[in-house]
Amino acid sequence: MFLAIYDGKEFNSGNFPEALLITLFSMSLVFLILLFLMFTISIFKYFKFTKEKSPTISEASSKSVNWADMDEDMQVAALVATIDYNAETKQDTKLVSIKRIDQE
Repeated sequence: MFLAIYDGKEFNSGNFPEALLITLFSMSLVFLILLFLMFTISIFKYFKFTKEKSPTISEASSKSVNWADMDEDMQVAALVATIDYNAETKQDTKLVSIKRIDQE
């Protein structure tokens, strides 16, 4: 707005209403775009987005493992998976069972 009424040499107050009009138009345009984005984003809550289910592991390829029978790497992997699940669900988590998956 300042550059619309000051040309570098002198202050021309005759351009002030024109500069004010440009400023108000620009500000209203920005707010209209923001309102449009707000309503567009609020419409998304009415749509149901579902995640694709991952394929389940067959029971034949998995075996239950006792905590004492696992080596240190398997225990760390189980703890990391439990911590990751806890962080994802934001609920109290209890490790109930561990199944070893043999890769075919």
